Amino acid sequence: MKFEIPRPQIPSCTWQRPIGLGWDRPYTASQNDDGAWHGMPLGGLGSGCIGRSHRGDFNLWHLDGGEHIFRSLPACQFSIYEEREGEQPQVYALSTQSPQDGSLSRWAWYPEGGGTYHALYPRSWFKYEGVFHSEILCEQFSPVWAGCYQESSYPVALFDWTVHNPTDRPIALSIMLTWQNLVGWFANAHKTQKNRPSGDRHPTSEYQPKWRESTGNFNQWIQDHHRVGCLFNRVRLYDELQSGEGQMAIASIINPAIEAFYTARWNPEGDGGEVWDYFAMNGSLPDLQNETPASPGEQIAAAMAFRFTLRPGRTRKIPFILAWDFPVIEFGAEIAYFRRHSDFFARTGKNAWTMVRTALKHGDVWKDKIETWQKPTLDRRDIPDWFKMALFNELYLLTDGGTLWTAATETDPLGQFALWESLDCRYYESLRQRLSGSFATLMLFPRLEKTVLEAFAKAIPVEDGEGENIRKIAGETPRDLGISSEHPWVKTNANCRLDGQLSSLFIVQVYRNYLLSGATDTEFLWECWSAIAFTLAYAKKRGKEEEGQFWRLGLKAAIAIANVLLENPAANPNLQTPHYPEDLVNLRDTYQSWLEAIPILKEDNTGEAIAIEAIFEELYRQLLDLPSLGDRTLSENTLTEFSQTYLLPFRERKLDVETGENSQEIKVGMTFALATLLLLLGRKEESLQIAEMLVKLIYNNGLQFRTPAILSPTGTFQKSHSLDGMTIWAMYGVLSQFS
Repeated sequence: MKFEIPRPQIPSCTWQRPIGLGWDRPYTASQNDDGAWHGMPLGGLGSGCIGRSHRGDFNLWHLDGGEHIFRSLPACQFSIYEEREGEQPQVYALSTQSPQDGSLSRWAWYPEGGGTYHALYPRSWFKYEGVFHSEILCEQFSPVWAGCYQESSYPVALFDWTVHNPTDRPIALSIMLTWQNLVGWFANAHKTQKNRPSGDRHPTSEYQPKWRESTGNFNQWIQDHHRVGCLFNRVRLYDELQSGEGQMAIASIINPAIEAFYTARWNPEGDGGEVWDYFAMNGSLPDLQNETPASPGEQIAAAMAFRFTLRPGRTRKIPFILAWDFPVIEFGAEIAYFRRHSDFFARTGKNAWTMVRTALKHGDVWKDKIETWQKPTLDRRDIPDWFKMALFNELYLLTDGGTLWTAATETDPLGQFALWESLDCRYYESLRQRLSGSFATLMLFPRLEKTVLEAFAKAIPVEDGEGENIRKIAGETPRDLGISSEHPWVKTNANCRLDGQLSSLFIVQVYRNYLLSGATDTEFLWECWSAIAFTLAYAKKRGKEEEGQFWRLGLKAAIAIANVLLENPAANPNLQTPHYPEDLVNLRDTYQSWLEAIPILKEDNTGEAIAIEAIFEELYRQLLDLPSLGDRTLSENTLTEFSQTYLLPFRERKLDVETGENSQEIKVGMTFALATLLLLLGRKEESLQIAEMLVKLIYNNGLQFRTPAILSPTGTFQKSHSLDGMTIWAMYGVLSQFS
């Protein structure tokens, strides 16, 4: 009885596209438009990520926190040699895009359309068809799943190759992975950065990566029992570990049925013949070890190949690992933190091979945990496949969104976490944008979500600047937690524009996080309470908060929080006032009197005149089950009129990108919020119609894995890699009752 290796099953609800197939007229932007070749990112939360597009090239490098590099590196690539008995071999590098600079001219590049790319974050698949005799599938993923606060931070990517021989003759195959030594590239060449003048809309800095600065880089071939691979290193000039320093590694396994070959040092800027000529001949490499460091201006890469023979009807699986260990992240000059993954590996920048060993040992368990997490959602028959596809794929931003996650400290036992607003607006945790975009972290990583609001609470009593250079006043709620070129979590309010509703936005999010994560974490409320009282007093004194529609809702949330705290004294007595509970009762009654003094609002029955804030106000009032007395309420007819008027230009265009004259824009976060509100009102069919239209706009027009904040019916977008796409998780929260 022979043992049959099971072949992976790709879920039916993936985003999919023929390998290498582009778009005739993808959506475009006037700035920060890298084009449509984006694929699912690989890597952990806060450890940096690497993107591989559906044409097969590695092209996105978010390895320096808060910075964006989009450039294809042709030498970083998988290749396949296949020879069926009695026939000439077929050999291809598995990207449909050949280098534009003339390098690697001896390589043969994979034909467009030879299979299908699938993605369902955090897993994606390349299914190669119509070119090779073998049935070949590569499943790639990183260990990210809900509620995981350890492995989800690991800077590692797994590529599980499954090859099946459906023919009646033996097939010899070899899988090669080549990789350029990139160590040292992902750090700022400018040690001092120019700060943006107060009041500017978008943060700017003089960031310049050390791209292609490879002097001192060297490669080492490693044989570690059944594990083999190449370690990418660099000669270090300082005793203290610097930003961007560390290691990378590629690895796989050997056994009696698999032969391993390698070339530890070759020139990725030449014609590539020093590896390709050997590989194309018989799937081998010359087994050359060379640890000579790169000289100034020189680029070096390594290659490894694994050859085996498949008998007719047999299947083989081979894992490949890509790991990187850059444990230090630097912000402004001399401001550095360790990343979260360094809590589980030594903080030396010499742990890439340890990560390889960990991934090879636990990779199957990690995949099982991902499948177990996603299965209840994927099995639901009341949710369409397009929704499941977008629901999980929009989570790409958890690793891609300039993600920061620092190592644990005594004061921050889980570290500090932050996502940017968008690629164009790299403010961290913008309070207004996270009103809709933070539901995913709330539902999947609630402890991280609470650290973000606790960071706002710590920032509220802080004053920054003086006189005309005042950046933030004590008691003021900051708009954001800062930018990467300064000092996130400390230098907050980088976007200094006035906003009269920030206090209320902060309070309703605090109450939301408490209520929708089980309504048990009263210590979280206590951690935020003094900041709530401080910022409400500041807002009342300033007198501008009452102009905003959220003021009333913020007061109601504060009263609800006070009632919870009156029933649940703090475990840490330092969080209570000396005269608790009398002081708390007095504050609650004060907020009640402020609330009752606000004039009652009436509904505006003109659908087009409804402000976006009114949608969010009604959404949060219903989500938090707050009393409606005195609120502006939105009638069913008004919502219908508004949604039809708002979305009409896009419906008439049938989701294509032909030039039009209508200038109406769609705001992604607000549209998903509108769909969520309709769900709460029992209008599921209409809600899903609106969401489906938006999902098709994004995923049919080259915006996958770079979801923008704003779309126009003329085929343009603004603010890609935006937090707004994850607002779809608010819809799922309602559909799943936030369980």
